[in-house]
Amino acid sequence: MKSNLIPAAAGYRDAVLRFILRSLQPFVDEKAAVIDGLRLFIRCKDMHEANLAQVALYLDKPGHFRESVLERHLLNHYISLARGWFFEVSVVEGDFAPGLVVHEQFALEIVRPQQQPVTAGSMAVVRTLSGQTEQMEYALDPGRQLKYYIGRSRQPRLASGRIHPNDIVFVGADEPGFDEEKGRANLQVSRNHAMICFDTRFKKYFLYPDKGGLPESGNKLKVFTRDEKVKQLSIEGVPHELHNGDQIALGGDAVLVFMQTD
Repeated sequence: MKSNLIPAAAGYRDAVLRFILRSLQPFVDEKAAVIDGLRLFIRCKDMHEANLAQVALYLDKPGHFRESVLERHLLNHYISLARGWFFEVSVVEGDFAPGLVVHEQFALEIVRPQQQPVTAGSMAVVRTLSGQTEQMEYALDPGRQLKYYIGRSRQPRLASGRIHPNDIVFVGADEPGFDEEKGRANLQVSRNHAMICFDTRFKKYFLYPDKGGLPESGNKLKVFTRDEKVKQLSIEGVPHELHNGDQIALGGDAVLVFMQTD
């Protein structure tokens, strides 16, 4: 006999969504009030509740709750999100930090663009060593944006039909200005190959494989580190911390180099 009870995880997920949407009421239909990210803090009284939060928010699948659940609800409520906006969840003990929106066991930090200070060591550039990109050098500025997508073509259409804007752009073979000799390496770069993210907690840059850069998509992503090691990035959601001089190889011969500038 099928139970008529609402699954605990689904009910918990709905409670989280209601809390977030209620906390963001001032931002509804305010196009100029852009949100860079949200940090959700959860106070759990025991391990059962901590496990419930993990299941309800898909914490074992990084990005799933943000991409498949939360973003749709926020856009349906006309809440403006920055490109590359982030969502983080932390389970805490004791009192919440001051300055958060709090309701019962939940607290929310709403991160606006002006709250992303540029600190020493946070500015960087990515330069092209092999392959043909629209620019030879791309500045990474966390005061402007936190995520930079890397792929072939500026706005390629994926197999799903979704348009995927790239920030670091390898020129496509069917695009104006493509050089057959210089751009030969581009042919192995996926339309959605990788992403560089600045983590505001650690003040560091991390390289993530995007869906098109994973082995199951027939592509590769690896890093030649400054200490002469080679690191393969083959698991979605598992990043590499970038260091000055790290070389990023996409698909094979297309190579970028990451450089800290301050």
